[in-house]
Amino acid sequence: MEGLAGIIRLVNQGEYWQLAVKTWGEEEESLFYRGMSIILGQDAAWSSLIYIDYALDMPDSVHTTEYVRTFVSDDKLVVHIFNPK
Repeated sequence: MEGLAGIIRLVNQGEYWQLAVKTWGEEEESLFYRGMSIILGQDAAWSSLIYIDYALDMPDSVHTTEYVRTFVSDDKLVVHIFNPK
């Protein structure tokens, strides 16, 4: 997926899908939501967006739920999306 401000990558890592981007704004949030919706469904994707905000507000921490793990690494927002069981 490509946004105006930067490139968002959705990569299958086997156990999880990884989304990563170096910039963040409304367009990137929309693309992350759509990517997460494909894997998790809309409701779980919507409720998981708050963890992206936590990662951006506290870049030296990792926020993990049943569905996502969010963190900042090398000035990049990274989200691991786990397939629901």
